[in-house]
Amino acid sequence: MPIFSIDYRLAPKNCYPDPINDAYQGYYWLVTQLKYHMGICPDKIIVTGDSAGGHIAIAVTTLAILRGFRIPDGLLLHYPTGNCNKSHFFPSSMLSLDDPLLNFSLMFYVGTAFTRKGGDSSNNALISPIYTPASIFSRFPKTKILVAEVDPLRDNGVYMGLNMRKAGVDVKIFYMKEYIHNFNQFDSVTLGIPEYQNAYEITIA
Repeated sequence: MPIFSIDYRLAPKNCYPDPINDAYQGYYWLVTQLKYHMGICPDKIIVTGDSAGGHIAIAVTTLAILRGFRIPDGLLLHYPTGNCNKSHFFPSSMLSLDDPLLNFSLMFYVGTAFTRKGGDSSNNALISPIYTPASIFSRFPKTKILVAEVDPLRDNGVYMGLNMRKAGVDVKIFYMKEYIHNFNQFDSVTLGIPEYQNAYEITIA
């Protein structure tokens, strides 16, 4: 199946809303122009992303809903960033105190760089997807969220999944036991990570 990767602009040079706008424009082009320019007529479109890319995948879906455009047929989110609000505490945030990759200083810098031109991270769902209202989440497609056990972003991924489920979304959360943030990038196995079999799905009532 065809796979497209959108090379959106990055903060701090290009902060919010540039990366989200770039990704949405790419998605819009694929939906409206793919058939005419590449002869591809997809029956389904799955939007996926990891970490900040997971955040943007959610934002693209939200924008499609708000603008009355075609909604993706599914979302696959790998340890997504759900919260840029520094005052909203999750227990897993404590892991950043000694995490070699997502340490506290880096997370603070990244959040600040992303919003340096403004935007309220405490209520804007495009900046902090955990604040997406139920009226928007209720229109989300089938979603799978992978969260890593040893990841400062673990809890906000689970939190989003719970909010999606409450809004009626067909969502599954896969808890990657003993995994760290960005584990996809550390995969040296051609066909994936065999240890995925050690993951288990969180049952959401």
